Amino acid sequence: MPESLVTVAQVQACMDMDGFGYAKTMAIRIAATWSGGCDAHMDIHDGLLRPGGTVAGPVLFGLADAAMWGAAMTVHADGVQSVTSDMTIHFLRRPQGTVLKCRATVIKPGRRLIVCRAELSCDDDPAIVGACQCTYAVPGHPIITTS
Repeated sequence: MPESLVTVAQVQACMDMDGFGYAKTMAIRIAATWSGGCDAHMDIHDGLLRPGGTVAGPVLFGLADAAMWGAAMTVHADGVQSVTSDMTIHFLRRPQGTVLKCRATVIKPGRRLIVCRAELSCDDDPAIVGACQCTYAVPGHPIITTS
């Protein structure tokens, strides 16, 4: 298996860049990277809940997008430049716990399109609370400055 093109610290640095405020605001932490995958976590707190006490859908969407973007970076030299072109999420059960986790994997590492999927869960419960699939487009020119 090929090595990941990026480390946990490098993906976290991209999440913390100016212009990517939602990752900072949501306090997304990159937990692991490997070739074709990325684990991301975030703490659940009252500010992320919708009426009824469940985690808001955009929060799950945001964590999944961040984790899949991280996964794209592990397989494509210009993965940091990739932009979401399509994303579908399925909410499967009510998220309950203190830590929301996402495991993202690349299912097609194309030259211009990278297709990923992600599963969301809470704490150490293996029950999947959300499932996503996403396509990232890799532009032919840099759009993000990472220096």
